[in-house]
Parts: sequence; C-alpha cells; structure tokens
Amino acid sequence: MLYKAKSRQTNIELVLATSESLPFPDNTFACATIGFALRNVTDIGKTLQETTRVIKLGGKVVCLEFAQPRQRLFRKIHHFYLLTILPFIGRLVSRQREAYDYLPRSIMEFLGPEELKQVMEGVGLKDVQFYPLTWGVAMVHVGTKG
Repeated sequence: MLYKAKSRQTNIELVLATSESLPFPDNTFACATIGFALRNVTDIGKTLQETTRVIKLGGKVVCLEFAQPRQRLFRKIHHFYLLTILPFIGRLVSRQREAYDYLPRSIMEFLGPEELKQVMEGVGLKDVQFYPLTWGVAMVHVGTKG
C-alpha cells in the first residue's frame, strides 16, 4: 500500500510502523485517528497508549470501529447479516472464504463501547465519549489527552 501511495503522491512522507511502537516523538500531533482497524491490532491497550503518547496535550484520539447494535431486534438482524449474508456475498465476489469468516468474528468479539471507553481512559485519555452510527453498527470514540 505504501508503494502504491508513493507512486501517486510525491510530496508526502510515508512511514512504515506498527501501531504498538510509533516512530514519532512525544506530543507531536494535534489529533490521531484509527478507522476500522483497532479490532485487528495485537495489543489494543499498547496501540492506544502509543497513540496517546504522540498526541499533544489537549489533542484528540478518535477511534471509528464496528460495533454491535444495542437494540435487541436490530442486533439479531445484524448478526444474521454478519454471519450469513456477508460471508456468502464476500465469497462470491472475492473467493476468499477466510477473510469473510474472520470479519464477522472480529466484529462480534470486539470490545463493547463501555469496555473500549475504559481502555482509553486507562491509557490517560480524558472526557472519553462514544457515539453510535448507523443504528449502532459502528461507534466513534473520542478522547482528549489531558
């Protein structure tokens, strides 16, 4: 992905790193975001700790991730979609069975909104709030380095 990006943009610096060990000094950025990837890292706490470290005081950490709807009926519909329809369509389109078996499992096993809020607070983020999107299928968490 980095090679492809570099071929399209020459005026930006691209960095290859793991989320658990960022190659940037403390207090470098005003904001950091992670979208639909936090459930795929090896160590969520370490990733959020490193992200918080490189954010300036008063800066924001924003996490967008899949979630499970809280409303019971919609949650059942969502589970049916995740476990039946999505894998079927994914296999037809991509022929990659493993990817579409992994995706629903990773969503269903991921932390709930309150649990992720606690992890974010545990690494030093303050005023952590979360907001449901699309009837709770996705969730945005926002914390401030205090």
